[in-house]
Amino acid sequence: MKANHFLRFNLKALHNQISAAILFFTFLTLLSCGNEPASEKFILIKNGTIVNYNRSFEADILIKEEKIVKVEKGIKVNKTTMVIDATGLEILPGGIDPHVHITGPFADDFVSGSQAALSGGITTIGNLSFSDRGQTLPNLINEHSGLVESTSIVDVLITPTMPDASIENQKVIEQLATEGYTSLKIFMAFKGFNDDIPGFINVLKLAKREGILPMIHCEDFDLLKQTQDQLIAEGKSSILFYAESRPIEAEVKATKWAIEKSEDLDVPVYIVHLSSQMALRLCQEAQKRGVQVYVETRPIYLYFEDDMYKGKDGQLYTGMPPLRSKNDVAAIWQGLADGSIHTLGSDHAPWTEEQKLNPGFSILEPKAGVSNLQLMLPMLYSEGVMKNRLTLERFVAVTSTNAAKLFGLFPRKGIIAEGSDADIVIWDKNEKKLIDHNFGFSKAGFSIYKDFEVTGWPKYVLRRGEILLEKGDLSDKPSQGLLLSRKRWKPFDPN
Repeated sequence: MKANHFLRFNLKALHNQISAAILFFTFLTLLSCGNEPASEKFILIKNGTIVNYNRSFEADILIKEEKIVKVEKGIKVNKTTMVIDATGLEILPGGIDPHVHITGPFADDFVSGSQAALSGGITTIGNLSFSDRGQTLPNLINEHSGLVESTSIVDVLITPTMPDASIENQKVIEQLATEGYTSLKIFMAFKGFNDDIPGFINVLKLAKREGILPMIHCEDFDLLKQTQDQLIAEGKSSILFYAESRPIEAEVKATKWAIEKSEDLDVPVYIVHLSSQMALRLCQEAQKRGVQVYVETRPIYLYFEDDMYKGKDGQLYTGMPPLRSKNDVAAIWQGLADGSIHTLGSDHAPWTEEQKLNPGFSILEPKAGVSNLQLMLPMLYSEGVMKNRLTLERFVAVTSTNAAKLFGLFPRKGIIAEGSDADIVIWDKNEKKLIDHNFGFSKAGFSIYKDFEVTGWPKYVLRRGEILLEKGDLSDKPSQGLLLSRKRWKPFDPN
């Protein structure tokens, strides 16, 4: 009996040792495979150059579901992991365009706008939402939120515009911030602003209190009206005189007002689509004094000059503010390079060619705005990075990271790092495309960049871990984009 008991004991001990050994080797196998349970979805991006706003480096990226879970060299994976070989390619954070117009009277909706964005390397857009006459801000938010949640493919942040500074609109500012809408748009170019400047000053005070970033369209209404009235009296109402009808002085006067209010009230301000050297200098001087003034420009100010309005298709290039001089173009490029301009926003406001070229339009009634969403990043890469005007890191800063920081999304978005959303663009710096007049997904149906040869295009685009563009082709069954709730304002950190 003792012998049999001893034998059973030894067999049991041997069984336990074998089981322990199996568990140990299973553990080592899982460890070598990045601890990936086979039932979960993993993607590995290997052999590429990661470019963040502050550095470039060689590493692999492991993605689990929607998040980046590991960034390091030599990540080991199991056989179920999808592997993307990025040899010779650049890996960038998904682009963030903080300033688009998808809703309203424009040609695009969230479907075509999403397709255009993704094809150009943009995974998050900021829609500027206009209310219809008499529509309350909460109703506006509900309507446009529903459109995002039912039709958008890219992720979306919504910025409501302030149609006026009424007490009713001021009362909902706290509600906006509480619900994660932490930016709002103010237009200085319209009569409604001048009619209630004290009200808008109070809007700025409320924005500071609630942690909301005001976005300000800086053109002085009185100067615009005075100039346009004079031109019309002289018989100069056609688009040939569009640049003169919205003079730099109007942008400068309004920019100065916004800076003064920022300084006096200690409230951050975000100057949208800045176009001129003189306005930029005011911002640069204020930034040196520590004023919280942040600057956005848009693509048309980088590639065209005001003589475009003298051509037969000049109406295609109308925007607010208008195109400027050669010196202004050079100053805008320099501002992007030196960091005094923080973001590039497309101000995507697409009209069809027929709408833009309506012969009845004048300096008082242009169809202002152009389609910019799909080409914003490729054009900046081609004309900026490839021509040594911008470093790759600055490219990432102005097209992704800075917008994420300014609009309460960092570090969830705007950077390739562990824990961030897997919004990733794998960029082929060698691919070239010649833009024709029917290029792209926008329902505008034409491109002002016709005949530009553009070098550098997205090869893969991932939005929260889902491959939506593969080898240049869009997915035909993408999942739903998200309506993004954002953090309240905190001071911008460029580092």
